[in-house]
Amino acid sequence: MTAYGALREAADAVWAPFERPTKTLIRVNLGTCSLVVGAQETLDAIRAAVQAGELDADVMATGCTGFCFAEPL
Repeated sequence: MTAYGALREAADAVWAPFERPTKTLIRVNLGTCSLVVGAQETLDAIRAAVQAGELDADVMATGCTGFCFAEPL
């Protein structure tokens, strides 16, 4: 196998879970305007529900997504 082929194979293996996730991914925007309207509390509640076994999901905090005009989402 070529060096490129090996690199491509390794990259594909890392990327596969993002293309075909095994469970739901919940992203919570923690940009400034989202924090003002309760995003941190929302993230904490979602993480608590996952930890308690009420939700089967991965949770990710993100930065600003550019929807400031529509807060809260």
